[in-house]
Amino acid sequence: MKKCNFLWIFILILFAGCETEMDKYFKVPDWLKGSAYEVLEQEGNFTLFLSAVDKSDFTELVKGKGIITVMAPTDEAFRTYLSEKGLNSVDDLTLTEINSLVGMHLVYYSFSTQDFMDYKPDGVESENLAPGTYFKFRTKSREAITTAIDKANDNAVRKVVHKDRFLPVFSESFFTNSGSDPATEYETLYPDSKWTGQGGFNVANASVLEYQIVTDNGYLYYLDQVIEPLETIYAELERSGYTKFAQLYDRFATYEYDPDATKAYADEGDSLYVHGHYPLPSIASEWTSTYSMTVPDYAQMAALSSLAYNVIAPDDNSVEEFFQKNWAPYYSSIDDVNIFPLYYLMNNHVYATSSTGANTIRFLLPNIVPAMIANSDFVDGNASADMDLIKVCNNGMLYGLRNNILTPDLFESVIGLALKDPKYNMMLIMLTYTYSNYFNYSYGRSFDVFYPSDNMLLNNTTYEGRVLQYRQGNKYEFGSESVQIEGSDGMRSMYTYEMAGLIGAHIVDDIVYSRNSGGEEEIIYSTLNDFEYLYRKGNKIYSSAIWNNGEEDLVIPEIEKAGDFFNGTAWILKGEEEGASALTPEERFFGDYITSMVVTRPDALRGFSYFSSTNSMQDPALSFLQGERFIAFVPSFEALQADVAGNGYYPITDTSVAGMVACDNYVQGLFVNLDENNLYSYPFPGTMARTETTLTTFLTLTGEDSEAQNITVTLIDKGDQLVVRDMQGNEANVISVFPYMFLDGAVYVIDKALNLLNR
Repeated sequence: MKKCNFLWIFILILFAGCETEMDKYFKVPDWLKGSAYEVLEQEGNFTLFLSAVDKSDFTELVKGKGIITVMAPTDEAFRTYLSEKGLNSVDDLTLTEINSLVGMHLVYYSFSTQDFMDYKPDGVESENLAPGTYFKFRTKSREAITTAIDKANDNAVRKVVHKDRFLPVFSESFFTNSGSDPATEYETLYPDSKWTGQGGFNVANASVLEYQIVTDNGYLYYLDQVIEPLETIYAELERSGYTKFAQLYDRFATYEYDPDATKAYADEGDSLYVHGHYPLPSIASEWTSTYSMTVPDYAQMAALSSLAYNVIAPDDNSVEEFFQKNWAPYYSSIDDVNIFPLYYLMNNHVYATSSTGANTIRFLLPNIVPAMIANSDFVDGNASADMDLIKVCNNGMLYGLRNNILTPDLFESVIGLALKDPKYNMMLIMLTYTYSNYFNYSYGRSFDVFYPSDNMLLNNTTYEGRVLQYRQGNKYEFGSESVQIEGSDGMRSMYTYEMAGLIGAHIVDDIVYSRNSGGEEEIIYSTLNDFEYLYRKGNKIYSSAIWNNGEEDLVIPEIEKAGDFFNGTAWILKGEEEGASALTPEERFFGDYITSMVVTRPDALRGFSYFSSTNSMQDPALSFLQGERFIAFVPSFEALQADVAGNGYYPITDTSVAGMVACDNYVQGLFVNLDENNLYSYPFPGTMARTETTLTTFLTLTGEDSEAQNITVTLIDKGDQLVVRDMQGNEANVISVFPYMFLDGAVYVIDKALNLLNR
């Protein structure tokens, strides 16, 4: 037993010595100082911040129950903040205010100094060509659920859920990537703060006193100021006195049901919605991601951490002046202005990014604003960049513009009439969905626009034989207003190509022929539709459909100048009360038109009655035109009468089978294939540069030597007259400068019959 006792004493002594050595080996390193809460507690200069943490819902998180980056303001900073807010202590803050304030200082995950300066949301191994690009970091701060009135849905009350706020971290590279001086730009954004981010960064309005303090649950940074919870641009508009702009912006308000938030945060029976705006950027949303709400948060970080909305908001007086100038003659209140022109105005004040490329402007810095205003507001002669407000927001930048509104160039352009006068709302809707981009200043082209009123389109006009309808929709819902057309199952919204076809016939981009004949001006315009033209004779205007039907059957619309603009002239179509229609394009193919026409019709195409009587204009004789765009030179009725009595080039008197074939051959010789003859538009006097051009017709004859011969005609441009010559040298003048145009070709009436069969 004595030996045994001695052994146990020896073992205890041995292990006591070993324990000392193990303590040395496994000693807790100096850099592990406890949780963020414990480190701040040991420092002793963060008692007010910790007091706020204790009253918040984040106490356990800061004490180590999660990984977090803590931005801790000193006691001095916190006392200054409370004093500025008129508060005596942290106890004067409500729980909601405490959570919002403390949460703004807690960043998701643990970020080192280098992580903040060069965040790579796609992974640490990814390449970032522009450090500082990803400058926003998700915090634990979020606004409580609020309520709003959904005017687009019968003033329904919506409970609005808010997303976590983001904290901007401004490194040197953030500014230098934009070509800016960091100190100048930062201190313009935060006049009460100093730029101290050389080699590091500033956190919102605060300077970092000490970087990257390691704790058990993440990094810790000491700040010289409290970070006030950032609001959205939308919330700041109301707070800062830009109420009229905010009210106009809310004409585009949307409320999207959020099933995940409803499940997580709503009381039983409630539904939660996200407040957005469409099609304007959703400046009421804390998040700038364009992804669906169903996409996981982490998959959206590239967009959320880099993209920003930027608003240059005009003051209330400027909004009112714009209304008086542009809309007051037509609307009793700015709240009644059509949503389409309102969209153009509002969109000119908002800059949103949808790219994460290195050179994309995301956050509009003060040094860029004057140039942005000059580029957006050149047409009204006022490019003032006088700012009342420069405010960094949770989702971007807000600039308050004094004594100026950024007038879109479209309002001072040839389509300005459609943006102002609601008589042309149908025209505006179709322009918006088709050709609106053609008319901005940067496009660099001029256009004339002929405006049909809504009444003219609704009461006197058909398109493709179908009536039109104007659906006014909901004044608070962009896109609910539409132009409709008769379909197989009732009225439906017009397809884009249909709107483009109808509206394109009213917009001209060139004059292809002009002359003054007997004191009456004649002009031929090319329209935005391929192979479609308008013909103006005096103050009357013809589309191909109107011209083809003749003056005997239709009221021809007249024109009245509405104004000259930097990019063209606007004209009003008159005569709607008398039944004049809009300038619709011809909707028929030539063969359909001819075979359905009245033979005795007293127009220039009456000559086709000769061809119809010999079956030349019936199938299969016209099968050669299928799928081909053509021009045709057709003798007038009087010219064919003279030919029958004289030369007999057209073999109408030969009633044999061979004679019928010859008649069909003659008709083919009247037609020319545009593609095969390298014609890219219809010819008009002066457009072929006074040249003689040989054109191959559809007709091929077999001679006595059994060799095939392509029959040609020569088109002669004399500057003010087109002349056609056959292969025997016979010439005929084109009677009218404006041909009869159809979906597949154009017919020119000539004053003599040509010898096309070499008789």
